[in-house]
Amino acid sequence: MHRFKGKWIASGLMLGWLYGVASMGAAAEPESAPVSTSLPSESSLRHEWVAVDDSTLGEMRGGFDIAPGLKVSFGIERLVNLNGVLQTATRIEVPDAGKLIQSQPISAGTTLPPNASAAASTAASAAAQSIPVNLGGGATALVQNGVGNVAVPGPLPPDSAATFIQNSASHQTIQSMTVINATTNSLELLKGANLQSTLVDALTQSAATR
Repeated sequence: MHRFKGKWIASGLMLGWLYGVASMGAAAEPESAPVSTSLPSESSLRHEWVAVDDSTLGEMRGGFDIAPGLKVSFGIERLVNLNGVLQTATRIEVPDAGKLIQSQPISAGTTLPPNASAAASTAASAAAQSIPVNLGGGATALVQNGVGNVAVPGPLPPDSAATFIQNSASHQTIQSMTVINATTNSLELLKGANLQSTLVDALTQSAATR
């Protein structure tokens, strides 16, 4: 009977020793804290934002610029040469095509070289005569070369910018050129709008209808 009790006592001592060793190993290992993988929400960050006072902002440089958008300006110039000599030059300038309204100022005028008639008469025959004159409000020009040219001035619109050429002499070289200068603040938008081909098509159709 005592022998049976000794076996139970030995078994109990063995279990107690194993439990103590297991407890010491568990105590030696540090407990790992749970790691949170979630990011802080925007609402929680807003509570930490602090507004800067006006005095601090006044000592700092910063700001932003709101672009006015696409701005395109046109300059149209029409030149008439007679035998290589400039006779008249008509210029029309549109500062901003996006705001092209009736109240916007559009500069238009015709420039007549002072020695155009004399130079053209020297290059032409003795009977030929070149007379560039202004018609209307200064933006419409009349170029007459030779003799027997008759022009009866009539009422013209104040915003007309036409150029009339009359020639009665032979073997004359008359050149009429139209130059369009376009500037913009955004080259990429201008390329996207395909402005060059649009202007070429408009000029081609305008010349074909005359």
